[in-house]
Amino acid sequence: MKKSLTAIALMGVFAGANAADVTFYGIIDYGMYMNHTDVTTATKNVDYDTVELNSGINAGPLFGLVGEEDLGNGYKVSFKLENGFNADDGTFDGTDNNRLFNREAALTVSADWGSLAFGRMGGVGSSFGTYDLTFAIGDSFDGGDSAIFGMVTSYRRDNMVTYQSPKVAGLQATAQYSFKMDNTENGNEGHDNADRYAGFALTGDFGKLQTVFSYDQDMLATNTKRDDAKIVSLGGNYDFDFFTLYAMGQYFEGANRFVPGNIEQAIGNYKLILNGEAYHIGAATVLPNGYLQGALYYMDAEVDQTNDDYEYMGATVRYTHNLSQRTSLYVGVGYAETDGKFEANESQAYFGMTHNF
Repeated sequence: MKKSLTAIALMGVFAGANAADVTFYGIIDYGMYMNHTDVTTATKNVDYDTVELNSGINAGPLFGLVGEEDLGNGYKVSFKLENGFNADDGTFDGTDNNRLFNREAALTVSADWGSLAFGRMGGVGSSFGTYDLTFAIGDSFDGGDSAIFGMVTSYRRDNMVTYQSPKVAGLQATAQYSFKMDNTENGNEGHDNADRYAGFALTGDFGKLQTVFSYDQDMLATNTKRDDAKIVSLGGNYDFDFFTLYAMGQYFEGANRFVPGNIEQAIGNYKLILNGEAYHIGAATVLPNGYLQGALYYMDAEVDQTNDDYEYMGATVRYTHNLSQRTSLYVGVGYAETDGKFEANESQAYFGMTHNF
């Protein structure tokens, strides 16, 4: 259950603030994760097995604060501060573990003309946070299922400005620009010696049909030895009452992608720069006290560094059973194959519990 805090002064970081409508929320997720990966390269063959207690299989553990103030005359100011963590050991998650609010830290002004947000937030094609548009609309798993994912994403960016228009006849535009997409990197904010980001999405809400077109571009620093990364995505979903069908296609250039799942661990921090295309089709249906979803992924690309072919195919399915409005159990299986620069196959199985508060 979300908790409304009537005195922000109870939160140490907000000591001295006036009373306001602030909500504290979060997710805790634990599961047993099993993975088998077999990789063959020109020089070695690696069998890699994992059985572990993991967190974030179904939903990434997080905690956050959101609040809003009505300024009158149709104007509102709101904020969102959200941090991810590893529930199995209590550490902050991912490569952003030196940040308190690594998932999102944004202040937003909204009115009849739309909204304008400032801070750290996910790109339109990142599958993260408030502006998770591409994958929320076009992917049945909203960013893949653990190790099984055959698309290309952007990421969270620092120093971001996001404008989102009001909806007009079901259409809504979102535009983003980051003056320096990662403050831990070298370069001066707003200059071409720093990596910057631009994103745009046009979404459509037409009753049972939802659509999205998006463009993500990492504008890399002038001293970087490779071209900018560009991702064009087109997708949507349609509600057939008894199930929802998802579909998406992508074209990308210079996409910076780690190989999926445990393949990277098996062969050692293998990163690919890819040019090519990817496709997804998936479905989800609401069952009595539960939710069933499945996905197919396919990628056909060329490795920019070597001109080698890279092909990826993956399939996955998950069932979630609701114990209550806040707590659910889940179980899933998936399989993927990779051909080209190296040949690999990967299978996964898992089960666990998610609790929302």
